Amino acid sequence: MTTVGAVMAAVLAATFLATVLGLAGIHWANARHVSGALRVRYRSRAQILTGLVLGWVLTLARLST
Repeated sequence: MTTVGAVMAAVLAATFLATVLGLAGIHWANARHVSGALRVRYRSRAQILTGLVLGWVLTLARLST
């Protein structure tokens, strides 16, 4: 059962990473096509989402060691 749980956790982790990085990419791309305050807002959202992923990955790396 541990193997099934590990596989499910890996699938959920990959799905989470793909979703959040995809959203960050969308926000980053939107920032290229707008100006002013919207550009700052989209870039900030992209950076926040990327930071969330980085923090999550580092936490998992720390827990797995």
